Amino acid sequence: MQASQPITRPRARASAPVRFLLRTVAAAVTPVVLLIAGIQAQEVSHEQLNGLRFRHIGPVGNRLASVVGVPGNRNIYFAGAASGGIWRTEDAGLNWEPVFDDQPVHSIGALAVAPSDHA
Repeated sequence: MQASQPITRPRARASAPVRFLLRTVAAAVTPVVLLIAGIQAQEVSHEQLNGLRFRHIGPVGNRLASVVGVPGNRNIYFAGAASGGIWRTEDAGLNWEPVFDDQPVHSIGALAVAPSDHA
């Protein structure tokens, strides 16, 4: 009695253009992967870490619920506060001004800038 042979399926062969594309991509990606693998993480000394201090970022006294930027202007953003109110920055977040501080407002859940008004 003979031992049974495993059943094998014939391998599908990719077309010549597909094989060429795969070889080209592999040839382009391999050097990049090897370069990235060779990069080592920077070491940070204790002196550098001790110089860091916690600081507050964003509108003071609020938890932000939403943020939106103005298309075409990387410096202007609006932030909606969970405790109420909308804040605006014109210097990419360094300084924040309330938009309508004198109005009774509720929590802001979402913000959007109209495509017709990029001010």
